[in-house]
Amino acid sequence: MVSSEKDAWVRLGLLGAIPSDSPYSPATAREGAYTTQLKGWLKDHDLLDSNKAKDQPVTLAPEQKLAGLEVIAADLLTGKAPYAQRLPLLRASAEGMGITVRDQELEALLRAARRRRANGGEPDLLSPGDRLNLTPEKWAWDGLILRGTFNLLIALPKVGKTSLALAWLDAWYRNEPTFLDRTLHGPCPPVLIVGTDQGPADWGRMLQEIGWVDAAGTIGGPLLGLAHAGKPLHLDGEGIDRIAEIAQKHPGLIVLIDSLSACIAPLGLKEESPQVVDPILDLMEQVAPHGATVVVIHHASKGRAGEGAAAASRGSTALPAAASQILKLAPASANESDPRRLLTTQGRGGPTQALVIQREGISWGLLGGAEILEQEQSHADAEGKLTDRQFEVLREVRDRWEDLLEKTTAAALVEALGLEGKYPEQVARKTLAALEKKGLLQSFSRIRPGLGGRLYEFWPTDPLGGSRTCAGGLPETLSFGPVGSVGPLSHEDPEQNNTITSLAAEPKDPKDPKGQQTKPPRARGTQKTGLLALPDQAAA
Repeated sequence: MVSSEKDAWVRLGLLGAIPSDSPYSPATAREGAYTTQLKGWLKDHDLLDSNKAKDQPVTLAPEQKLAGLEVIAADLLTGKAPYAQRLPLLRASAEGMGITVRDQELEALLRAARRRRANGGEPDLLSPGDRLNLTPEKWAWDGLILRGTFNLLIALPKVGKTSLALAWLDAWYRNEPTFLDRTLHGPCPPVLIVGTDQGPADWGRMLQEIGWVDAAGTIGGPLLGLAHAGKPLHLDGEGIDRIAEIAQKHPGLIVLIDSLSACIAPLGLKEESPQVVDPILDLMEQVAPHGATVVVIHHASKGRAGEGAAAASRGSTALPAAASQILKLAPASANESDPRRLLTTQGRGGPTQALVIQREGISWGLLGGAEILEQEQSHADAEGKLTDRQFEVLREVRDRWEDLLEKTTAAALVEALGLEGKYPEQVARKTLAALEKKGLLQSFSRIRPGLGGRLYEFWPTDPLGGSRTCAGGLPETLSFGPVGSVGPLSHEDPEQNNTITSLAAEPKDPKDPKGQQTKPPRARGTQKTGLLALPDQAAA
């Protein structure tokens, strides 16, 4: 109330309706007198009726006429005039005042009126004595999505960016405490999907998978509205106003825009132009005062897909520069059959995140940090430098571990590969030790009962978690690590929602008919090609 009264007091001074040196009175403002006086002045001068203004042009200073147009622009917004009628009505008012104003300038007056309305009439700039909001930026999804800001999610086509966004929102809606092992803060707010990039069938399938659309096609869950390719909503003035109206009615709204290129297509903006970010900035001006969180899905540039989150965005760098938080989803490796994805972040919210995740149906799981990929690359580099002898030993140790979950000793290696020559166990042990030094194997030693000395047992390092052992030196069960389920595996059975996925169950005896062994061990022994038929004192 006070803000709108102060705004009216300023405009009365510009119009000459009150002396320019007249002080602002809080007591008068509390009674709403300035707003009432402003409307009365405009009515007396026929500025609120464009037809009368045409017949009886008034004699006003240019500053007064422009101030009058600003008030009329605000009234057009307040009066809910249809978007298509606002510019013509404002143009008619300008003509009635006897001034010529270009449509571009009239649109600027309407944008300024929208901005003042979104800010509650507060001035654009903070002045001495005003309070600056020092509240720390709040996370919606810890370390990944910032609440109340513009978040940019970029990826190449068909990588899973829309699926990941829906997975996060659904986990939040189902009151999961975490998703991908990152905290979800507070209850999930209402969601608006501006999904102009996909048709109703695609959206129906994806939303039905997470339970937001039932078998009859009825929308439910936290979804307030859905725009799709058959019923689009674009980021033009009309679309932005529509989103802003919903944001005003639902504070804290989540706005998912998929994708930017589809939603700005009618505007004629080129992605390479810095102006491509203007619709997003206009949208944020209107929805940020209502605490809305905007997540924009955008395509990555093929030529820069391997670069950092900010640099990988397609088109002008003005877009990532305007984002408070940038998320990049990319394949974890160059192998097209590798289902894993690398999710990285860059922004103002905090430290950079780098997560290796994987999609299984409608679920996404966290495999670990980027160190997984670094270790895999280290393994690949090391394997590329192996001799034939070392590679054959490594393959035997891996097969034994994969087939039977058994560790390998030098004696077992001699028997499995049919090694010959003088001191075959010593040569086998040296080869195993060399592979351990390269980081490809790990070992555990124990005293040999009744024989003296120590027995060394080797098994592969785990590419998903490094060289992990539990108490006593025995290997831990391999697993994905913390896994967030996107939605109920069965919508009729919510108890399945929090299933933890494991790569390996308890070791099974391959001879046990009830065991779960799915990959039979391959034959071992003298059938080998004999790469390790070692000469006397051969070097490892």
